Amino acid sequence: MNAMKRRLILLAFAALGAILVYSWHGMTQSKTLRVGYLLFVFRQDQTILDPRNTELVYQYYLLENLAVGLVRDSSQSPSGYGPGIAESWERLSPTRWIFRLRSELAWSDGTLIEPALIAAHIVSLSREKHRHIVYLKKLLSAKIEKRDLILEFSAPTNDGLVHELSLADSALLHPDNLTKDWSVTSGPFSVESYAPGKSLVLRSNPHYRVQSGYPERVELVGFTLDTIGNFFDSVDIDLLKIPLPSFRGSNPKLLAKAPQVLRGYPTWIYQLYFNTERSLWRDVEARRELALITERALMGFSYSDLVRERQLIPKGYSGHLEDGGGPNGSSRGILAGKRLKFYLLPSFADGPQIAAALKAGFAKAGVTLDVGYAKDLAAMESDSDLQMTLFAGNQRDAMGSWQFMFSPDNGHLRYFRPKVEPFFDKIMTSEEKNTREANVRVLHRHVLKEVYAVPLFIETDIIVASNRVDLSRLNPFDMRLRFYEVQWK
Repeated sequence: MNAMKRRLILLAFAALGAILVYSWHGMTQSKTLRVGYLLFVFRQDQTILDPRNTELVYQYYLLENLAVGLVRDSSQSPSGYGPGIAESWERLSPTRWIFRLRSELAWSDGTLIEPALIAAHIVSLSREKHRHIVYLKKLLSAKIEKRDLILEFSAPTNDGLVHELSLADSALLHPDNLTKDWSVTSGPFSVESYAPGKSLVLRSNPHYRVQSGYPERVELVGFTLDTIGNFFDSVDIDLLKIPLPSFRGSNPKLLAKAPQVLRGYPTWIYQLYFNTERSLWRDVEARRELALITERALMGFSYSDLVRERQLIPKGYSGHLEDGGGPNGSSRGILAGKRLKFYLLPSFADGPQIAAALKAGFAKAGVTLDVGYAKDLAAMESDSDLQMTLFAGNQRDAMGSWQFMFSPDNGHLRYFRPKVEPFFDKIMTSEEKNTREANVRVLHRHVLKEVYAVPLFIETDIIVASNRVDLSRLNPFDMRLRFYEVQWK
């Protein structure tokens, strides 16, 4: 073989090798969905999160991807709910429900899920403290008969139960999830590896029978407001939920360069809640006066994507009041001469016009307003009169939202929980759907009239993505980061 032939053969092998390497790299890349994620909200050990108390949406979203409950909400189903661990369900009597379990249920490692464990899990939900659980508190028993899970309640329980069982709080947990790790799960993904603060890698569950066709592997890439601007440039990313508000930090720059931008329906409501350690805010007249001053201060005000909102449930969702909300009447001067302190979300420091509008409005009412920016999003600053929080009012059943806000242990409105308990009872025991919906609106009207919180603005969800992914499965009315709803193009 002469030198020329040897050279040609070597070049051919080199070219083939390069093609194979390129193809392997492409296949490897296509199997991993890279998602920008706020990893600092997770625990620094392999337990990652507390499924009984998902304070922040990033914790809740991850739990939805790791675990599944008896049912799942579904935008494709006429009822709004689809099969999860259960393939069907029926209300047999006012106090009795039956759920037909799927056959041959398995954990992500292939071991069978015993029906008795599912029943025990439902019982534990009724006894433990969870942010959204309210219907299950009236559970008497959960029994297995062949493939049927039968739930007995101490009081009439309507179909709000189905919504509660669709929430991440109700999802089935493996015994290791609470104390060890999430390497074995019931949901669409399990945890492959976790490097606290750096990355969290998920792998698809081959035994998940609810949905298919989603990415085999997901890498959650940590970011901060200082590094998020590198996405789609020096840092490859496929999916990112824009951390609201949209005007913060590098968001405007990011929105301008993202290959795909999906804007959802307005569901994120910014509101103020009261520091009820201060006796002033236990007086409904003082709360109403403050709401009235806030209303006048923000009248006609707009900034970036923020839209003025006067309710705590978005338009189009269960419990929204078509005849409006918010304070009315004339000022009584109860707060005149006082000095108050508001703490806004830290991100609102990038929109100083908002604080300026509030200060000017309160000054007109004879109130000196100091505005700070909260350091701890989960706790009230000790010197605060009111503090801002952000809540997604996107649940199909408003009781989930109210239970979260009035949660007796962690809810921002927990001080007022005894005042709303009678409304909760009426809603949960309403036999007719129309009656139930009417009672949900009565509760909302009561909350606004008594000014348990002061709504400020509403904003749309925004998801940005690379050109590799198909976002058509995502529901614009509920833009949760469900990786099992993402497809490759």
